[in-house]
Amino acid sequence: MTATDADGHGFRHRLVSDIRNYLGRSMAAQVIALGAGLVIARVLGPTDYGLWSGLQLISIYCAYASLGMLVALNREIPIWRGRGDSAKVGRMRDASLGATLLLVALISAGLVGYSLWRSQQLDRDLFVGILFMAAIVGFQQLLAFFDVLFRSANDFTTVGRLRLYRTVIEMSSAIALVVLFGFVGRVLAAALALFLMVLYAARRNRQPIHPRIDVPEVG
Repeated sequence: MTATDADGHGFRHRLVSDIRNYLGRSMAAQVIALGAGLVIARVLGPTDYGLWSGLQLISIYCAYASLGMLVALNREIPIWRGRGDSAKVGRMRDASLGATLLLVALISAGLVGYSLWRSQQLDRDLFVGILFMAAIVGFQQLLAFFDVLFRSANDFTTVGRLRLYRTVIEMSSAIALVVLFGFVGRVLAAALALFLMVLYAARRNRQPIHPRIDVPEVG
């Protein structure tokens, strides 16, 4: 076996191992989310749980606000890395992070502005919930960016950890905080889990990133 064959075999073995770990952590996260979700729903009650479910629509639709930029990044990075053009890969990473940060600022500012504008008409829990969603959506976009970086680098171990750790932190803290603060505890737990995962992802990332606004590159 040549050195090249050995390197290729080692890469395939690591990739298969990473994917296996990723699938295991993903399944564990789903089981934990299902079990804890039933407990949280029972403690919150139908009204507050329905409010939380409604607010989640904001994060679901805002996930598409990047208009496919992160999907394209996930496709393009492996292509240009395979061509040996590290400068192009770096420009794409920097431009995508810059665009993501700008997008986060716009969405979060819009949600905060709306909640303040409609504060007199909104129910207290809904008002607080929208304010928290401004932070949740922002952290969600940043975590999605890092998720793409790890996927494009075939680092499925970290991708799996992010999913599992987020679920464990959010579900465990949600149960405790909902008991203490009711509905507010639920949105606080979601924001806390995402914030910690963004910090963890930033520490795990080994790829140099310098965010910048580059419209042609993003386009």
